Amino acid sequence: MSRKQGRKHKHKKAPSIVGKAATDGSPVRTDTDHCEETENKHIEEEEPNQLSRKWEWDLMTVLTAILAAGTIFTFAVLWIQLQDARGNFRSDQRPYIWFTSGTPLGQPQLLTSGTYAGYLGVAFTFTNYGKSPGIDVRTDSHIAIGPDAWQKVSLHEITQEHGSLVPTGNTMANFAYSDEMIGNEIFEQIKEGLPYIVFGHFEYTDMTQTPSVIYISEFCQIGTKATGIPSVDTASLEHGICIEHNGLRIKAQK
Repeated sequence: MSRKQGRKHKHKKAPSIVGKAATDGSPVRTDTDHCEETENKHIEEEEPNQLSRKWEWDLMTVLTAILAAGTIFTFAVLWIQLQDARGNFRSDQRPYIWFTSGTPLGQPQLLTSGTYAGYLGVAFTFTNYGKSPGIDVRTDSHIAIGPDAWQKVSLHEITQEHGSLVPTGNTMANFAYSDEMIGNEIFEQIKEGLPYIVFGHFEYTDMTQTPSVIYISEFCQIGTKATGIPSVDTASLEHGICIEHNGLRIKAQK
């Protein structure tokens, strides 16, 4: 047997450092310690990143809310301005139904035939001074007679649902009737100067559908010399009643 064959092969073992101390007495760092330290370092680095991302998200949320509020506010302002513009346009373009200028009242008549035979009748003319047609123009008219006629002036309800179309500038005619029959004697007194008042109102709307508006033109006219009636003391007759019952207003808005 040769020496080479007689030798035993000895395999070197990898040195183990677990549990062994360094020459200076401090513990030797193991792979486990190194992993734990690396993991802790990653955690420490991630925590500020997470806080930073949360702060950015909160800021973005606040900015989005502010932007949304600003958008809503701007929309509200624009909507109000649009409504105001529409309202101003409607007011500017609306119809205005009123008596024609000059002598809108005709001469009083004692009617002799028809439904109102025996009643006092007075024709009157009216027109549309506005910029758009009057839609469903309806009329309520009455005649009050005598020195106390002013006490009988009031606004009556119009039960008629639909009326006429009155374009801008068109002249229309209608009749007012006394609420009671009169005889020839009263009619002669009227021709001699017994005062009477033609009163009532027009109701109408415009071409705008929404919101629906009903306009009122209330009138109150005293019989004058211009209609063939001798002048009367209109100051004592009126008692301010025709000032109160002459005007334009809105009845309803739906």
